[in-house]
Parts: sequence; structure tokens; C-alpha cells
Amino acid sequence: MLRALLAAILLCLCTPLAAKSPPVNEALGSGQGAVLFQLSNDFPMVFPGTLIPQISVTPAGSDGKTLYFLDGNGAGFRTTRSYLGALPPGRYRFVDFQAVDCKVLCTGPALPAPGDMPEFEISAGRIRYLGTIALAMVSTSVTTDPAAFRNYWSWTHTPGAAEAKQMLGAYPDTSAFSASLDSGWAGNEGPTAEMNRIQMKARSYGMQGVTDYGEDGFYFSSHNGMIKRYKPDGALEFLDTGHDLMVTSVRELPGGAVFTTGEAGIMRHSADGGMTWTDRSDGVPFGLTANAVVVGDDEVAFTLQKNETVSLYLGKASRGAWRKLADFPLVFATWTGLPGAQPELFHHNGTLVLTLPSRKIAVIDVATGTSSLRDLPGSIATAKLSGDGVLRCACAKSIATSPYESRDYGQTWTPAAFNRFLGLPEFHDAQNGFSYQSAPFSAKKSGLSFTRDGGKTWDFTHHPDLSRSWWQPAYSRNGKILMLYSISFFGQTALQVVRTSVDGGKTWQALDGPFRWPNAPASVQPTGLSPVPTPVAPIGPPAPPLPPKS
Repeated sequence: MLRALLAAILLCLCTPLAAKSPPVNEALGSGQGAVLFQLSNDFPMVFPGTLIPQISVTPAGSDGKTLYFLDGNGAGFRTTRSYLGALPPGRYRFVDFQAVDCKVLCTGPALPAPGDMPEFEISAGRIRYLGTIALAMVSTSVTTDPAAFRNYWSWTHTPGAAEAKQMLGAYPDTSAFSASLDSGWAGNEGPTAEMNRIQMKARSYGMQGVTDYGEDGFYFSSHNGMIKRYKPDGALEFLDTGHDLMVTSVRELPGGAVFTTGEAGIMRHSADGGMTWTDRSDGVPFGLTANAVVVGDDEVAFTLQKNETVSLYLGKASRGAWRKLADFPLVFATWTGLPGAQPELFHHNGTLVLTLPSRKIAVIDVATGTSSLRDLPGSIATAKLSGDGVLRCACAKSIATSPYESRDYGQTWTPAAFNRFLGLPEFHDAQNGFSYQSAPFSAKKSGLSFTRDGGKTWDFTHHPDLSRSWWQPAYSRNGKILMLYSISFFGQTALQVVRTSVDGGKTWQALDGPFRWPNAPASVQPTGLSPVPTPVAPIGPPAPPLPPKS
């Protein structure tokens, strides 16, 4: 304890090697330039309020003693972070992606830049856009030991100009410089750069936000512009939606079309089952789009988070004609809210229900667009709306989180019949549901509980192999396939922590391949026993820019 205190005091006394960059607007008008990029960390789920690391750069060809520190921005993103910093004209290289501006205690970079990362050029009065730098921290075991992880990196050598303008939207004060953008790194692209990008997409962390895929399958959102889908007795398929940021939600529309939301307001639509994608971001301001729900044959609703507001949009997925229904406050209440709580959107028979941090929900009538705010029984952690219209929440009236139910969209609430150690259950119909039950101090009480009477009674079965993760339940649309997917990944590809059952939950199987990437680039093998592809042809030209908006 004393050693840690001494280290903290010495760190405060360290002399900075360079002052932080001045405001970009001032710098661009006084002969300096700026650099803009995103850092996509493929490992942890980042909650609001999490510290954003500094990144350091140094003049190329120098001794590295002069450092410039860049601060990150999380507005419009969930796990990715955006960086914009002023720099004097010249050529630079990255040094540390977890930088501290000191010279006594810092013996070396905490997260050093890879040796093959190229340099970049800064010009006076202009912003250099470098695209998304992707980092994957992958472990082959369930651990948080840093020694067990291997770091993988990728970047696009020449990002598209349209992408650069869209990402500048994270900084409204710099909109006057949208015509002063340069894209790309210095020099030529390295021989392994394209394969690094492709392998990064295949390693994409997470299988999150499970939704329906046909009658007996599941879609998942993931990182690096990727989504995944699975049906029993088939391959786990990867689909690239054409960008490099996190996909926050994915929905299959009637007829097999697919719609996705993502960070930085990026939305995509596919009319051919995920093989090709069209941008549908026009008409929506920069922000975090999420929580897509299907309202009609080609109609979807979704949320957009920006600053302290969450907005609700509705429109045609195939055309992208979006209409804002309402704005709601997104202010986390320190004394009544639960850290990490995010808005969730549900649809049932023409009614939208939007949960808000702390103790409110918004109920919206789709036909009229009218909305009302209603109280929750406590601070919300998570919520679910089942197919029979029952709204359930895990809410904390005081310290402990307990389950509650409402059958009138939140006008009245009653305590649920299941205990607080049972996660919010998933119901296939009014009678049949299941969920994972944890017991923090007894692994023998961890397992699955099933109900066949609408939640009045529950039958528990101990599953010792499920005790290492916290599981979310899901049914296929026809109710024949049950799935458990974990919200704790520890840097793995998440394949080790997804289970399916075809016998009503009696036995569970892990997803262990085979793997298929139907819309992979021609230069890689899209099918195999490993999710990470290998070259089968000479590496071709750089990947194309973001699809054109239409």
C-alpha cells in the first residue's frame, strides 16, 4: 500500500516532456495541423465513464524524447474511441497507445505501437485522417492475466474521403475544416496489411445482441463491422457489413433482408441476405445508433445516443427515409442509477418501450407518435419485453437488484415470482421460459431454471460447466432451439462461451465450427476449421472504401 502511494506521489512530480496539444480550431488557424483516427479495442466492453487512455506520438526519425499526447473522445461510440489532436507540420510515428506523460516511472510504452505501423504526415491548416486502428487482445483461456494475451493490429492504408467527413462529425466545432481533410498513411502499404485487416475481422470479439435468423437460427452483432449468424447443423457464418466499427444491433426483415445499426451513426441494409450492403446513414446526425427493432415489413425503429439525449427514429430500412419520433433525456442519476445501464428498445403490437437510465421508461404509440414517461420500481439494470406483452426489469429499489413485472407497459409493477439470482428470463410464449441462475458463493447452485406456467414456478437443474460465465438466454423463432450466450468474454473470440440446445435444454453444445465467410474477399479461404482465414491467392489491392450512400 505504501509503495503504491509513493509511486502515485512520484508520478505527480514527473515533468511532462511536452504540453498537451492546443485546441484544434486554434491550432489549425495558427499554422499547425491535426490528426484524426479511431482506436477500436476488440477486447473489453467499455461502459460510460470509463477512463479513455492517452495516445502518444513522436516526430519520425527523432530520438523519441519529444512526445505529443492525444486525448480520446467516446461521443457517438460504444467501445471505440475517437482521437483528434493538433500537431506541428511534419512526419510522425505512434509510440504508446496507453501513454502517460512522465519521465521517471515510465520505463517504456505500456502498449507500444507495432513495429510495422507506418508513419503519417501532418500539413499546416489540414487534418490528416488515418481511419480506424483496430486492436484485438486475444487469449486462449478464460483469464485476465496480461501475459496470456497476444495483441493483433490492423489499419486501412488509405481510408475513404466520405468516411473521413463522417468521423469528423464527432467534433462539431471542426465542421468548418471538412474541406481540409487528407486521408491515408505515409509511404506504401505493407505486404501483410490486407491480410491483417481480414484476420482482424475474423477475430471480431463478441457474439452479442442475439436476434432471429429464420425460424431456427440466430444473428449476432460484433466488432469491426462484422455480424455473425448460426443455425444448428450448419456453419457459424461471418458477414462483413463494409465498415470497421462496432455493429450494435442486427435485425432480419421479412423476406431475408438484413438491417444493422452501429457506432458513429453507421447503418447498413442488405437486400440479399448479407452478401452486399448499402449505407443507410443519411438523414441521421452523428451519434451512437443502436437497439434496432422491426415494426413492419420494411419498417424499423432504432435509437440514437448523442450527448445527454437519446432520440427515437422510425423509417424504411431499404430506403433509409428516417423520421424522428421523439427525444428523451439520457442523464445518468448518480444516486439512483446503476453504472453501465444503457437504453433498450422493445416493440409489441404497435407500441415501443424505451428504457432510460435510472428510473424511467418511455412508451410510444407507433401509429400516432405520441409518447409518455413512466416510472420504474427502481434503478434499472436490464429489461425484457416478452411476446405476450409482459415487461420485466431487474431493478434496484435500494441496494439489491430484484425482478419486477408489468402487464400494462409500466403503468403498474409487481414483484416477479422468481428470485434475484435468476437472470431475466427469456419467454418463447406466455407459458414457457428459461434463464441462467447464478449463486456467487455456491457453484452447485449455478445452472438453468425453466418455467412452463408463465413464471409461477421454476424447475432448477445444476450445470457445472456453466458456472464460469454469466449467461443470457434466447429462443429461436420457432422455439425449438435454445441458446446461451455469455456477456463475459475475457478477450476470447466468444466461441468458447456460446451454447445451444436442441432437446429443450437437457444437453448443451458449444459452437466449435465449422466456419464460413460467404462474402469474404477473394484472396482468402472463407471456410475452414478456424475462424481466422489464410491466404489462398496473391494479396490483391487494398480493401475498397465504405459503400456509397444512396
